[in-house]
Amino acid sequence: MVEVVEMECAVTKTVKYPQMREMIVDAIKAFSDVEYQWRQWVWRTDPRIVDNFTIRINALDDLQIRDSPSSAIGDVLRDDREAVAFAPFNEALEDLFEKYGTELSDKEYLSLVEWIPVVTAAKGLLEILLDE
Repeated sequence: MVEVVEMECAVTKTVKYPQMREMIVDAIKAFSDVEYQWRQWVWRTDPRIVDNFTIRINALDDLQIRDSPSSAIGDVLRDDREAVAFAPFNEALEDLFEKYGTELSDKEYLSLVEWIPVVTAAKGLLEILLDE
């Protein structure tokens, strides 16, 4: 039997899976920084970094954080405030996907006016995730 140990780290207070939380925070940081997105997702200015929209969205989807943030409370989210903060981000992505689908290139997504609400929502979400 594996024992789950609750730990504290820089971006968490107490959650069961702090490393998974860090993955979420890193993904939201990437979604909140349009300069980083152009630099790494489109222009790939640092060849040592492998990153793009698909990697980030898949990380969130693999952790099922977009489908049901409230079910992640205690595991990777600290409280209901964090779970609720995912709503604007999820809605902005769903609006984007509903209008344009899921097969555009990173450059095409970033060039859309509808990308702005995704970045804005990610900034708000990141602020809450980092709030101690």
